[in-house]
Amino acid sequence: MPEIRSALATVAREGRLGAQTDIPGLAIQEVLGRDLVQVSGWPGNFAAAAERLGKALGCPMPQDWRTGTESGDKRVLMVAPERYWITAPMAEGLGAKLAGAFTSEDLVVTELGHSRTVLRLAGPAVREVLAKGLPVDLDPGACPVGAFVQSAIAHISVLVQRMPDAANGDSVFEVFVPRGFAVNFWEWLVEAAAERGAEVLPAAAA
Repeated sequence: MPEIRSALATVAREGRLGAQTDIPGLAIQEVLGRDLVQVSGWPGNFAAAAERLGKALGCPMPQDWRTGTESGDKRVLMVAPERYWITAPMAEGLGAKLAGAFTSEDLVVTELGHSRTVLRLAGPAVREVLAKGLPVDLDPGACPVGAFVQSAIAHISVLVQRMPDAANGDSVFEVFVPRGFAVNFWEWLVEAAAERGAEVLPAAAA
């Protein structure tokens, strides 16, 4: 199988960017090997199909469009009525497994993994940097761990989810960016983080 090339391969370089502060305000890390599977259904039988889906995944299903659920290395987000996004390592072949377990009359399974670039952002200034482009309150009271939002940054549609805090207590967010706009988003991010300093870390495996 040919290796999937990062959409940021020509622009993302490990090391420090912007202001050379003692502690970078933002840490940037691309997450590679993350699969994204969209599962959608029909209003008449979606509740029953979703219950079967939860059993197949071994994961509780979300009850709203705001907070994701997870089990092991799988995460489930309700992104629209009768529509879930499910993330897992690509090595699991989740899309093929689900497509084989459900008919199109139950659920429609669409593999989206190659269509998104995933960036993990952390650091003492992560909320400040995201706030320069994201018109959403990311304060812990409004955005607890597991919560996600769908919005736009620099006119680019994004999904942003708050992850468990880092070991040092810093907040962590993952941003899903359409692959075709990954470089544009990267340019915005680097500029937005410049005054607080940033560090590009080695890519992480899903």
